[in-house]
Amino acid sequence: DRIDGLMPKPKPIQIELVSSNITLEDLRADVKAHGQRDDRPRKLPIDDIHVADQVFQPRMTQYNLAASLDHVKTLVSDLRAQKKPFDAVTVIPIGQRFFVIDGHHRLSAYRAAGWNKDIPVAVRPISLDEARKVALAMNLKGKLSLTMEDKQENAWRLTKAGETKQRTSDLTLVSTSNIGNMRKLLARLKAADHDVDNMTWRQAR
Repeated sequence: DRIDGLMPKPKPIQIELVSSNITLEDLRADVKAHGQRDDRPRKLPIDDIHVADQVFQPRMTQYNLAASLDHVKTLVSDLRAQKKPFDAVTVIPIGQRFFVIDGHHRLSAYRAAGWNKDIPVAVRPISLDEARKVALAMNLKGKLSLTMEDKQENAWRLTKAGETKQRTSDLTLVSTSNIGNMRKLLARLKAADHDVDNMTWRQAR
C-alpha cells in the first residue's frame, strides 16, 4: 500500500540455497532399484530438477555462505533484468528423476526469482562416480571461486573413491604431496576401523 503518497519499498529478495539430505548411498540405491531413465529433455519444470548437494555440490557453503548468497542475489538481479533463462543447468538421470550436477546457484536464483517457465537443461547420461568428477571439473571454471577448504574436501572425496593422485590433483588443484598425505591418513583411519565414508576432511584431520 501507499504510505503518505510514497510508493511502497520493493520486497527484499529472499535467498535460500537449494539443498537436500540425499546421500550418495541413497542415489546408489535408487540406481540399483530403478536404473537410469533414458529420455533426454532439453527443458524441465523447476520442480522436476532435484538436488543432492551433499554429493554434487563441490563448495562447502556452510563455510562460505555469504559469498554463495551474494552470488545468487546477483543472479536473481540478472534474471529479472534479462527476462530470459540462464545457460542450461547440467543434470544426470538417476532412477526416475534428474539431479543437477552443475548449476546449483542458478537453480537457487530461479527459485528466489519465482521463475515459472521451464528451465533449459543438458542431460549427461553418465555414472554416479563420473558425475561427481564432472561436477567438480565444471565448477573449477570461471565461476564463484572454490575456497582452499572446498578443494581439499573434494580431494578427500576423490581419494576415498580411489582416484589416482594425479587425476585428483588435476581436478582439485590440490598438490600431489598433500593428496599423498590424505592417502596415508585414510589408510590409518581404515586400519583403526573408522567409518570414513561419511567423514569430511575436517573431521579426518
